[in-house]
Amino acid sequence: MDRVSCGQGYRQRLVSCSEVHVENDNYEYGHQSLSNCPGTPPESYMPCSLGSCPLPQEWRAGIWGPVS
Repeated sequence: MDRVSCGQGYRQRLVSCSEVHVENDNYEYGHQSLSNCPGTPPESYMPCSLGSCPLPQEWRAGIWGPVS
């Protein structure tokens, strides 16, 4: 996936349904299918904007001045 440096884009993150096992203050996660978790899963992607892109530039020339 290409990263954008300006304009519109989106962010993505991993969303999974996990069992949490607590033993001696250590957390272990066992992954399950998303359908086993209650409720609606959190968003896995989000649109974002990095500000306006600079306008394209090009050479422009005016008319010639008088001969000096």
